[in-house]
Amino acid sequence: MSAGAVRHRRGGQEVPLIPVSSVRLIGRHLLSDVVAAAAVAQLAGVSPDAMTRAVESFTGLEHALEAVTAIRGIRFVNDSKATNIVSARRAIESFDNGLVVILGGRFKGGELSELREPLTSRKASVVTIGEAAPRIRAALQDVVSVREATGMAAAVRLAFDMAAPGGTVLLAPACASFDMFVDYAERGRVFKEEVRRLARELGAMREQ
Repeated sequence: MSAGAVRHRRGGQEVPLIPVSSVRLIGRHLLSDVVAAAAVAQLAGVSPDAMTRAVESFTGLEHALEAVTAIRGIRFVNDSKATNIVSARRAIESFDNGLVVILGGRFKGGELSELREPLTSRKASVVTIGEAAPRIRAALQDVVSVREATGMAAAVRLAFDMAAPGGTVLLAPACASFDMFVDYAERGRVFKEEVRRLARELGAMREQ
């Protein structure tokens, strides 16, 4: 990948396959998946135009940096599949300043301190939920604002209140879901439901 495109090197020359601008995925780290898919498609004889159209139409998988909606200029993103610290860090690193991250659930191990740098460099704030809330607070509260919510509904509303216009509320738990949900998919669906409920409530308030 170079000069703004995924390219195939052949006979000393580089053939452009897919413009990077065609990629609709939020996380830049997901470009490696696009590169791998392009390599397979090229071997199968798929044309660059067809690859580009396919990439342009693909906005990602559910619960993996999934854009939900925006409310009053604040974007909500569902990465419930980020069930460990490494994946949560990658999610956090996909955004700029103005980030509020919902973290927590059943702790799976690892060093929560690894989240300190990406959070502080983005001037982020944290909302914690679930069993791991005390552990997360202890690991992060000296470097970022950490507030605790009793459940997903409260977490969505608290994160919205903490976020500034133009910012992002990101669900990237860094933990398993089993203390509160059947699995990460249910956790992600509940997050989206609460975001949409909040959007409806605020819409109703504006209409009154």
